[in-house]
Amino acid sequence: MSLGVNHGGVAVVAAAGIRASAVDLGVQLTTFECIIAHITSSTSRCLVVVVVYRPGSSAVTANFFTELKDMLNFTALVFAT
Repeated sequence: MSLGVNHGGVAVVAAAGIRASAVDLGVQLTTFECIIAHITSSTSRCLVVVVVYRPGSSAVTANFFTELKDMLNFTALVFAT
């Protein structure tokens, strides 16, 4: 068996009784990976979780900040209630 280097990737894991549904951002990000998840529990509590991974092997560019800003603005607009 060979174990190669595996970098990156994001996930949201929830325990039994917790419902997690991914929110579609609607665009393909190029400078980082992310998952936006809407979390609800049996007590009807709601939470939005954003998981971001940016590879340290890539230089931070202005495009990264633009994509991050757009993603955060999208999330704030969708869940601002």
